[in-house]
Amino acid sequence: MGFSIVTNVAANAGHRQLSLTHRAKDESAERLASGLRINEAADDTAGLTTAEGLRAQANGSAVAQRNAADAVAMLQTADGALGGIHDLLHRMRELALQAASDTNGPDARAALEAELGALALEIARAHNESSFNGDLLLHSEPTVTFQVGAEGNAASTIAVQLPRVTWAVTPVLVAGTGALGVSLTGAGDPAAAHDTSRAAVEAIDRAIARVSEERSRMGATINRIDHAARVASGTHENLRAAESAIRDADIAKEVRDDARLGLLAQAGTAMLAQANQAPSSVLQLLG
Repeated sequence: MGFSIVTNVAANAGHRQLSLTHRAKDESAERLASGLRINEAADDTAGLTTAEGLRAQANGSAVAQRNAADAVAMLQTADGALGGIHDLLHRMRELALQAASDTNGPDARAALEAELGALALEIARAHNESSFNGDLLLHSEPTVTFQVGAEGNAASTIAVQLPRVTWAVTPVLVAGTGALGVSLTGAGDPAAAHDTSRAAVEAIDRAIARVSEERSRMGATINRIDHAARVASGTHENLRAAESAIRDADIAKEVRDDARLGLLAQAGTAMLAQANQAPSSVLQLLG
């Protein structure tokens, strides 16, 4: 190659390579600073698309976990209310059995009836006022839907019918308060008192069985939602790991590359300085 003072080919080549090295070093520094391999779409268009899809699914799984926790809290609140009703029913059964014994006179039976009535009213209060976040839990028969999956389809939901205890409470109220014109006192007639007490026990037993059925159903649903939450947790972990493998920078590799690019930049700068001095040697020929 001949000497030229108009075009310094070596300097141009050195400048181009040095520019590429500095650009690569800047990109490496950005990856080290951010911890991400993909900082903009141009870094990896296909990888960005995949990573964003995984990110959306992972975020959905995180929301599903929170939804499942809220659902469990709601159902546990309903179960707690039913548990309180269970306790009241068992106490009412004890009182009804006690009233069936002839060791109790009219005054004692009247006292037992009064307590039964008070307990029945407390069941009615719990039935009408048990709520979660402003929604009644036992007063009606609504079906609630819990979103426990990351997708927006029906497969990601669990529909639950809230406890139905109206049937269970009504006969107890009737038997306990004498709403049909009878009472545990039996107007002084021991036989009538026995019949009324037995009827009360039977009604209470039906109520206990119904509440037990509802609590069992709630427990099974809670276990199902807990399982869905565990699945969502595992899915979230795996999706985050998959996204990280695509989006995150390999820090060890970036540190190695940054050191290599630093050396190349130093060498390129030195070579460019030498190339810039080459035209001056032509002046010696003109000497």
